[in-house]
Amino acid sequence: MAVLPPNVSERNFRKALDAFADIVGKEWVFTTEDELKGYLDPFAPDDAEKHAASAAIAAMSVEEIQKILEVARHYKIPLWTVACGKNHGYGGAAPRMKGSVVLDLKRMNKVIEVNETLGYAVVEPGVSFFQLYDYIEQHGIKLWMSLPAPGWGSVMGNALDRGIGYTPYGENTLHVCGMEIVLADGEVIRTGMGAMNDTKTWHLYRYGFGPSWDQVFMQSNFGIVTKIGIWLMPEPEATATASITFPNESDLPQIIDIARPLRLGQTVNSTIVVANAIRRLASSGSREEYFTGDGAMPDDLVNKIMKEKGWNFWEATISFFDDEDVIDARLKAVEKAFKQIPGSTFEAKRWKRGEPIENSAKPRPNLIAYQVINWRGGRGGHIGFAPIVAPLGSEATRVYSLMKKRVAQYGFDYFGGFTFFQRHTIHTSLLIFDQDDPKMKKNAFDLFDTVVREAATMGFGEYRTHVAWMDLIASEYNFNDNAMLRLNERFKDMIDPEGILAPGKQGIWPRSLRKNHGGEKI
Repeated sequence: MAVLPPNVSERNFRKALDAFADIVGKEWVFTTEDELKGYLDPFAPDDAEKHAASAAIAAMSVEEIQKILEVARHYKIPLWTVACGKNHGYGGAAPRMKGSVVLDLKRMNKVIEVNETLGYAVVEPGVSFFQLYDYIEQHGIKLWMSLPAPGWGSVMGNALDRGIGYTPYGENTLHVCGMEIVLADGEVIRTGMGAMNDTKTWHLYRYGFGPSWDQVFMQSNFGIVTKIGIWLMPEPEATATASITFPNESDLPQIIDIARPLRLGQTVNSTIVVANAIRRLASSGSREEYFTGDGAMPDDLVNKIMKEKGWNFWEATISFFDDEDVIDARLKAVEKAFKQIPGSTFEAKRWKRGEPIENSAKPRPNLIAYQVINWRGGRGGHIGFAPIVAPLGSEATRVYSLMKKRVAQYGFDYFGGFTFFQRHTIHTSLLIFDQDDPKMKKNAFDLFDTVVREAATMGFGEYRTHVAWMDLIASEYNFNDNAMLRLNERFKDMIDPEGILAPGKQGIWPRSLRKNHGGEKI
């Protein structure tokens, strides 16, 4: 065996693999080098083998998962659960701990229900955004989905990792309602109203009776989620997409301060994306078309390119979904608000029901977002720096200034902006590198490590991260000597005493793999 789970002998590991094969069929247990390549991080910023799996198992049902857990508990085999395994930029399907067995749920891909009247879907882990979209289209259901940038990932996996979309339902995690979970001991629970037999409201009311558990199983290693309900948006009467541009880099704080009351007061009730010019350039070409020198593209060159293309420095994109007359009122209010910024431009593309749907703001899954990874040439890769920032111009400027300075220091271009929700923004900055350039990869790794640490000293914390930095970021949530992490560890030890479910996920390690001094984990 090229890789073994920690503290497991090869003899016992082979016995476990034979037992897994008896459960799922030999063809669904993957152990060869070629088979396991798909479970390495495709955009690894360092050595991908640091997070190599020892094997992978593709389960088909809750009953198979229960039997797999029984074997894993017996042989102390760590399992790293993935849905579609497409969480690129965050590790893909690669486990946090080298030698873990990947429990791949891509075969559990049933769309169990889509309820048009009540506006929800019920899906298994392996259902991708493409698959759910096609199901809705084929059945003529008048519900629209909230989609992330690339559409090949899992609907469930994205929501569990607090992924985002660009509609009024854009905080996907907030629209999960009712889960089915298999615990480490094999017990199956259902959250919220699902805790009642013969419930008719499992996917309508999250809370049930007593404590609410849905959020406990998001970004955690406390159980294996096998079903979720997720709310979908009824098809609107009309849509509009507004593009608002601003000429100067220094306009950023005013953009944020104008956007804040628009979102807070629900004049704009969907996600606002504010992006810089290089983000637009990378969406349509490669860097070498504009610059072949070392280091970051000079600001004067970027300004020259922008002038030649007739672009402004920042662009805000906002989509509206509502009745036609309400959209008109929203657009007028937004245009009036942003006219305060000298040199700004405003343009809106409208659609109403009955017109060609491709002219609407209806989200459609695609892979266009991956074009940007070609920005630095070669085999492109990226990692994302994404701290939560208060929607204040002064705070946005602080984190932007940090990132702009550090990317230039390490030889990268600032590619990013702000994704605006009702009471917070996410500063999203991609570090794009050529995987065939060892120096560039190392610089990307060192840059990310530097900005994560420095941002934490300024009060900015990441909301999700690559597997390589889970320990670091968990440690930075450090109130009262990391009291929250210690609570997570106490719960982990109680609910998963053998420590078999995703050791190290979000920095949560079982007792058997934890060091009291808080140092490096296995």
